[in-house]
Amino acid sequence: MLGAHYDHLGLSLGPDGATVTGIYHGAEDNASGVAVLVELARRLHGEAAPADRCALLFVAFAGEEVGLQGAAAALRAAPLAGRRVRLMLNLDSVGRLRDDRLYVGGLGSSPRLRPLVEDVNRGHGLGLELSDGGWDASDHVAFNAAGIPVLFLFTGAHPQYHTVEDRWELVEPRGLARVADFARDLAAAVAAATGDFPYAPQAELPPAGVERGKTRAWLGTIPDFVEGAGGVKLSGVMPGSPAEEAGLAAGDVLVAMEGGAVADLAGLTALLQAHGAGETVTVTVVRGGERRDFAVTLRARPR
Repeated sequence: MLGAHYDHLGLSLGPDGATVTGIYHGAEDNASGVAVLVELARRLHGEAAPADRCALLFVAFAGEEVGLQGAAAALRAAPLAGRRVRLMLNLDSVGRLRDDRLYVGGLGSSPRLRPLVEDVNRGHGLGLELSDGGWDASDHVAFNAAGIPVLFLFTGAHPQYHTVEDRWELVEPRGLARVADFARDLAAAVAAATGDFPYAPQAELPPAGVERGKTRAWLGTIPDFVEGAGGVKLSGVMPGSPAEEAGLAAGDVLVAMEGGAVADLAGLTALLQAHGAGETVTVTVVRGGERRDFAVTLRARPR
């Protein structure tokens, strides 16, 4: 199964909640993923493995931005209901390939995935950032929770994420085509493989929501998604964010918040969900080999 979500955030409203100040175009998040999905359907039509081996299903989701609703509905609806799904390949924000670095998550959801992905990439030469985790916040999470192996392709965070500046001019066509080429060969390899793809559970999904009465906290860091950093390495911070105001910067490795260790992005998300907007927390980073503490006043994400 190959999927991408086509919904985004709609209109940007002013402080009065009524005046329209802009449009969330969502060119990279996630028109880029839908573009690759449609292109893969065109390329792979008629190329699937024999009928007794594996079929290919292409699905575009709505409701991702408000809680993976389309993905959850797809699990309950025909043609998926009651069928065995070998793999869900998710394309979310794949239009900003930089230095040929592509993040691939979910490899830990089946022991067969890492060697398969690495073998496919020998023909593409991408700089893959491989992650075993399958709990990144996108449509594949619903399938992972249902015991289905997943892969998640993503070209990395950027300052335009969830802003009105996410426009088509910033999508890089050559990189988008490279992601499509890689995804095509990856899907074909999964479809043609013999035998099952056994599911392997990963660490639990961070707890959803925040305590009653608290507004969801926003830090404004842009993760690098590299593994083995000993925390969450930052590729940057959002302009005007609490992280920027506190002095966090690209290259920092965030290792703790309020004394709680941060091992990965899922751990950071869980700690953020334990705090509300308006709270001041101590964030510990490693910069230049030294641990440094920063007082950060969390805020609600700007509308």
